[in-house]
Amino acid sequence: MPGIPISEATAPLVIAVDAGSSSVRALAYDARARMIEDSERQLTHELATTPDGGSMADADQLFDLIAQCLDHVCGVVGTGDQEIGAVGFSSFWHSLLGLDETGQPRTPVFMWADKRSGPCARRLQTELDQDRIHARTGCVLHSSYWPAKLTWLRAREPETFAAVRHWVSFADYVLLKLHGELVTTFSMASGTGLLDIHRREWDGPLLDHLNVGPGNLPHLVDRVDQIRSPMPAFAERWPVLRATPWLPAIGDGAAANVGARCVDPSAVALTIGTSGAMRVMRNDPEITVPPRAWCYLLDGQHQLYGGALSNGGNIIAWLGDLLEIADIDAMTARAAQVPPDGH
Repeated sequence: MPGIPISEATAPLVIAVDAGSSSVRALAYDARARMIEDSERQLTHELATTPDGGSMADADQLFDLIAQCLDHVCGVVGTGDQEIGAVGFSSFWHSLLGLDETGQPRTPVFMWADKRSGPCARRLQTELDQDRIHARTGCVLHSSYWPAKLTWLRAREPETFAAVRHWVSFADYVLLKLHGELVTTFSMASGTGLLDIHRREWDGPLLDHLNVGPGNLPHLVDRVDQIRSPMPAFAERWPVLRATPWLPAIGDGAAANVGARCVDPSAVALTIGTSGAMRVMRNDPEITVPPRAWCYLLDGQHQLYGGALSNGGNIIAWLGDLLEIADIDAMTARAAQVPPDGH
């Protein structure tokens, strides 16, 4: 994406941070939504996988990558004299991380693609009224969500489970490390399978069944609720952000709809990345979750209805293997010359 020199930027600036399942990045924009030249820093990472379907990340290693990205973007924006209006954050949905009483990780970050809790999801489907849970939470009983993962982890590693004081998403851990606050947005919480999306509070009956208390989960906030200034060590590391408002994370799928201007039922956002998803945003005073679809939240007023596939961008690698094409870049360049639906 072409950018503009910071000397030409219109204040205030905004720093955007994104934690993805294959890379993290940070970059800066000006008040006219123009990217600041040379501000983007993207660092890739690889998930740890296991033969039985595990998909995990190391919370502290991932946090360090985000900090390195912020080192870079702060170095760029620090050369100008424009006010930085806010730092915004988006993150992958559905991750689960257990923290002890001191806020230290006791588990890896279990990703949405971790399928080892599949048998527990099927067991919960027999123990609970899955239609009512789907209607309340917008999520089905599936290995991607927290009810199955919590059930699986309690059975597999009871000592680890007992040592966990708080269950959080990776985005919540980032905010805790940076700001000392244990909060999550309605948006991030809606991807757990534990949020009553109608009341916008943790789902009591489901928590009771899982023997998890509301006190074991982050405090719920909305996306516009500002977070306190960074902890002293990070304020010293990034002095340009010392007095900058930070906004809590929203799910990356919700951010994709906003960025693509698909913010009402007239437009559908299609995202193809590690996974593929289609989403429609609505502002429904009374939420009705469609059968066979999920419903997550952007905030306290806006819902995202849609569906997803487990694999998105890696279909290109699959196609290259199938056709025995070694040069994926050349294949992609050739495909780019074909008009949409022109084959």
